[in-house]
Amino acid sequence: MLRLAIIADDLTGALDTGIKFSKMGIGCQIITGDGFFVDDIDHSKEILVIDTETRHVHEQEAYSKVYSTAKLCVDLGIKYFYKKTDSALRGHIGSELAALDDVTGEPVAFVPALPRENRCTREGIHYINGTPVAQSNFGSDPLNPVRQSSVSMLIHEESALSVANVYEKDRGTWPDSQVAVFDASTRSDLEEIADRLVENGHIRITAGCAGFAEVLAEKIPFLKGRECPAVQSRKLFVVCGSINDVTKKQVLYAGQKGFRRICLTQGQKLDPDYLQSDAGKHFKEELKDLCGQNDYILIDGFTENTVEDTLAYAREKGISTEDIPEIIAGRLGEISAYLLTLEEDFALMVIGGDTLYSFISQLDKPLLDPLCEPVNGTVLMQVQTKNQYFPLVSKSGGFGQENLIIEIANYLKHHTN
Repeated sequence: MLRLAIIADDLTGALDTGIKFSKMGIGCQIITGDGFFVDDIDHSKEILVIDTETRHVHEQEAYSKVYSTAKLCVDLGIKYFYKKTDSALRGHIGSELAALDDVTGEPVAFVPALPRENRCTREGIHYINGTPVAQSNFGSDPLNPVRQSSVSMLIHEESALSVANVYEKDRGTWPDSQVAVFDASTRSDLEEIADRLVENGHIRITAGCAGFAEVLAEKIPFLKGRECPAVQSRKLFVVCGSINDVTKKQVLYAGQKGFRRICLTQGQKLDPDYLQSDAGKHFKEELKDLCGQNDYILIDGFTENTVEDTLAYAREKGISTEDIPEIIAGRLGEISAYLLTLEEDFALMVIGGDTLYSFISQLDKPLLDPLCEPVNGTVLMQVQTKNQYFPLVSKSGGFGQENLIIEIANYLKHHTN
């Protein structure tokens, strides 16, 4: 029976969190889109992960979607809730925590830290690699810039929730507030916080990123027993929609280590109906040939000045700045879907939440079955549609070491049970 609802604001976040439970043998179902119906749900699973796609919408829309999703989960009899948030605090955290609080009527324990990626919270300030998040590269994120390093101030930007910071010395008590923000810098911190929440009866409504979710999987009583199959593939085709500096280094490194890199032009990324044009048809034929000739393909949109070049081209073509992310994600999703039509036996890797969602949206009622984390911050899953069954690896933009793509290729080539 369903025990836990995980509500995420993007698809990579849903997968990053769901895999923490699935890899432990806990039945997990991932649902994507603006809404879902009771008939979509497999009640034999214990975890229901819902991607509300609210990272880039207006804060009021984010509130409404999370509220309606949480309400439906309550009506289904789900006891535990986890509001998955971005580990760099992007998105509408205040609005979405307010929605969860309004539905459940219970305070939320918020643990935003992800220690394994050196994303920590100390005295209520969130840090990325030792730098306050608003001063890191996430402060200049082109889609969701983070303006506040203080977690409580960030929550107050979009809500009237009462917020209290819980420092290490205070973990044994629960503050008189609607949201308790817990400091954490290590895995042992996360485990201690979870133990304290169990002891004081506040483990039912929690929030945070994949870091605390992994600990939570050990604290809620679940049935375990499923064994995940091994997935191997000689070929790996990568489609990258992230423009994060971390991802750029990974792309450049993979290109240096043998991946056949295809860097899309601005027109290929932004021109309307490009793939249906004569130029687009020629591009697809060339891509087909390259996929047949190479085991490792990498498709990305990086240029020397990626953001500036893209904005300049959009202005020239009369494309609104606000529409650029959706257009590019849509194009990369189309290219990903085209790869599935090729007669090639390969694993697909998609980098970037918007690109992944665009791709999944083009499939025919896809079932996502997360299997494992071949590398921290990535998820390997089997995707089943009406006509296909294929391995897919997802990764958020800001995670991982420079050699991550190479590590994924090696894993898929050599991994066995």
